[in-house]
Amino acid sequence: MGPMTAPSVRAFLGDGGAFTTAKAAASYVGMNPSTWSSGTVVQPSRAITKEGPAVLRLAFYQAAGGARRVDPQLAAFYRHLMVDRGHSHTKATVAVARKLIERTWTVLHRDQPYQLRDIDGTPLTRVRAREIARTYAVPPEVRARARARSAATHRSKLTR
Repeated sequence: MGPMTAPSVRAFLGDGGAFTTAKAAASYVGMNPSTWSSGTVVQPSRAITKEGPAVLRLAFYQAAGGARRVDPQLAAFYRHLMVDRGHSHTKATVAVARKLIERTWTVLHRDQPYQLRDIDGTPLTRVRAREIARTYAVPPEVRARARARSAATHRSKLTR
C-alpha cells in the first residue's frame, strides 16, 4: 500500500481490534460475496455486498492492482482467476482486494510488518518479489478474450 491508500485504511480499520477475524474485516469493507436464497433455491458467490465505506473499497481495489504486480502470491492468484477460471480483470482484482484486506487485518492485528513471500512461503526482497511476480503476467490473448467478452455483453445491452 502506498502513502495515499494507507491513511484511509488506517483511519477506517484502526488497529484491527474492532474485528474478530479477517473475514469480518472484509465483510465490513463490503468485499464479501453476497448470497441469495429463496425456499430451496440458493445462489452463493454472487456480486460483492458493497456494505461499508465506498472509499475504503476503492482504496483496496486500487491497492490490489498494484499489489498483484509486486507480491508473487497475489500475482499467481490473479493469473489463476484470469487464465484458469476465465474471470474478467475487475472480478479478479476484487478477489485480490479481498485477500489484501485479510492480509492487512492480519498485519494490523499482529502488529508486525508485511513480509513478501514466494509461492512456497520463502521470504523475499522487494526487488526479487517483483521479478517473480512478472512471471505470472496474464497472456495478451487472455486479456483480449476477456475484453471481447465484456464488449459483446455491452453491445447486447445496447440493442435491447
